Amino acid sequence: MSVCFIDLDGVLVDFVGGAIEHHQLPMLAADADWSFWQRFELSDVDFWNPLGEEFWAGLKPTEDMQQILAAVLSHKYSDAFLLSSPCLTFGCATGKARWVEKHLPAFARRLLLTDRKELFASPG
Repeated sequence: MSVCFIDLDGVLVDFVGGAIEHHQLPMLAADADWSFWQRFELSDVDFWNPLGEEFWAGLKPTEDMQQILAAVLSHKYSDAFLLSSPCLTFGCATGKARWVEKHLPAFARRLLLTDRKELFASPG
């Protein structure tokens, strides 16, 4: 059986763009890493705590979302799932689920939320 797991943040969902807009930060270079907020002297608490359910539900899709999905679905995997690691901020998991229901309703029951995404990886 051939299964594909597709990440949300940074792949299908524009998390960085949404966070930059939410915190009113200057735009970053395309090579920004996942701790970009530290460049602006924001603590982890100050960065993550305001990102509640409405933030996660209201994020925009990435520009490449449709191309990525088309490429994945053209490979005829027996199953494809969305895989994401929610932060501990209240409302993150429900906000991500709402985002999927709005933008990818066919995947609404194929959303896996875990802080252990590596368990779904395999060679190749």
